[in-house]
Amino acid sequence: LLDDASEALQYNRDLLQSALDQVRHGLSVFDKDMRLICWNRQYRELLNIPSDLGRVGVPLDRILRNCAERGDLGPGNLDQIVADLLMKLAVTRETFQLRLEPDGHLWRIGLVIDGELIGDFEPAIPWSCRHNCR
Repeated sequence: LLDDASEALQYNRDLLQSALDQVRHGLSVFDKDMRLICWNRQYRELLNIPSDLGRVGVPLDRILRNCAERGDLGPGNLDQIVADLLMKLAVTRETFQLRLEPDGHLWRIGLVIDGELIGDFEPAIPWSCRHNCR
């Protein structure tokens, strides 16, 4: 009976992961301690993060710092950039969005249920397609 339940859980997890990997946007979920708990393939690809940052339990501040070090979050003091973003989430509980440089991908992070965070990464649309593509 436990084997059947375990097998059903694994099937559902695999089905959900497969569905998440089919969407165009990158998706990630962080727990109330701001640690990565779920993501899809596009999350790592669009954010261009190394595999060691795409694992369960990786703190959001490490991911933000990686982006800041590459210049994705704009110019300025790296510690201050990361601290400001974490302050928005943890203290003021603001949803924020960033246009990542130089590709122009849009990264939105906001609170969901019970203090968990969800990140949504929208691929940049090439200027030539903004008005002509459907």
